[in-house]
Formats: sequence, structure tokens, C-alpha cells
Amino acid sequence: MKTHKFHLVIGVATIVAIIALPRPATAEVKVKKNITAEEAKDHAQETNTVCGLVAGARYLESSKSKPTFLNFTRPFPEQNFTALISNDARGKFKGPPEEIFKGKTICVTGFITISRDRPQIVVNDPAQIEVQDVPVETNAPAATPSNPVKSMP
Repeated sequence: MKTHKFHLVIGVATIVAIIALPRPATAEVKVKKNITAEEAKDHAQETNTVCGLVAGARYLESSKSKPTFLNFTRPFPEQNFTALISNDARGKFKGPPEEIFKGKTICVTGFITISRDRPQIVVNDPAQIEVQDVPVETNAPAATPSNPVKSMP
């Protein structure tokens, strides 16, 4: 009987100790699927999926860090979002990213930061980029005869 009570006390003490253990802090991750390049600046410091047309792409081979830039909506320096592919990640792609993605509509998932007043996601893995076969649905209004969406010059 004493052994049974001892095991019961030890069991209860173990459960209390586990419940009382401090838990690691967790950051809240907000993910809103398929935000536009224009909306990305409003979602800095969040993990999201940004979709848009790659209007310009460039590999800076002469730079020390050798980054690849995929600029959305308009080419550099007037882009409104950039997917920055690190040189370490570049070799993981099936070809030069600046050739694979230029002129295509893509979605990039990752943590949005601001660099030089522009939102960007650093791409460390090809799985972060998905090529879209059709234009991506976003929160942007659709063009209709009664609501023409004006194009940028």
C-alpha cells in the first residue's frame, strides 16, 4: 500500500512539474494568402505569400554577395516588391532564376522585410517560389466593362 501511494505522489508531482515548466515564447505568424506586390509594404514583418508579375530580373555576379533580384510589377528602380535570391540558394534552381522567372507571374512565400524603402522576401529555397499558369486572384479589383482598371504606362 505504501508503494502504491508513493507512486501516486510521484506521478502527481511529475504532472504538476510538467504543467509548471516555462513554455518558449512563440511569435504570432499572420499569413494572408496571395497578397499583391502593392500590398506587401503593409505586411512587413509578417510571413505571407506575395504574387505578381516579374517585370525585371537581374543577377549581380560582380557583387560580393552575388544576389539575384526578381522585381515585381515594374523593373528596377521602380519595382514595388523584390524577391531576393541569395547566392547560396541560386545553385538550387534548375537554371538561372533571372531567366526562369522573368516575365512570369509567380508567388513567393516568406518573411517580408523592408530594404531601401521597398518590401522584399529573401528566398533561400526554390520551394518558396511557385510559377502561376494563370493570373493570381488577389484583393485587387477586377477589370470589367463598368469598372476598367487603368494600366500603368
